[in-house]
Amino acid sequence: MKTLNPVIKALIFLVALTTLCTAFLSFTNSVYQKVRAVRQRELRMEIWEEFGNTVEPQSFDRDFSAAVTTGESKKNSFYLYAPGKLAALHLTGPGLWGDIELLIFIDYSARTVSEINVLSQVETPGLGGRIAEQQFLDQFRNLDYAGTVRIEKQSSGKPGAVEAISGATKTSANLEAIINSGLQAFEATYEKEITP
Repeated sequence: MKTLNPVIKALIFLVALTTLCTAFLSFTNSVYQKVRAVRQRELRMEIWEEFGNTVEPQSFDRDFSAAVTTGESKKNSFYLYAPGKLAALHLTGPGLWGDIELLIFIDYSARTVSEINVLSQVETPGLGGRIAEQQFLDQFRNLDYAGTVRIEKQSSGKPGAVEAISGATKTSANLEAIINSGLQAFEATYEKEITP
């Protein structure tokens, strides 16, 4: 019996390995896409409820699509709800150790922030990680963003200013940049729709 040439053996091995790796990557990608779709739908449901609507599972996707205009800019997604003059901004930007992901609800006619939720962050626990604490986030309720949002060491009490977390200077600066660039991108994307 004749043995296979070592080059042919190596070629067969590489083809088999490539096939196996391709199948594995295809499978993990399909699982990821399904998980991502579920997460996006849950996020849209949260937005829909924050806009003052009730989620009806059978008609939710149709109702949301009919009432909410969506847009994107880089890593950010925007959801404009014209009937209530409300919007949700799903923003992602760099923090100190990794991305910070936010969901910001605004009243664009009054140019105020209604609420900010930190969806994910990997900042230093006890310092920058405190951006996800409700006490810090409550400062943003009804915050005037007509100029810019400022996160200051000592809150000046001026419109758009909140007090930073002590010892988290870089995280505070990064969060301020994410919020302001997101608000600017939102206004640029929907300039015609939101201008009175």
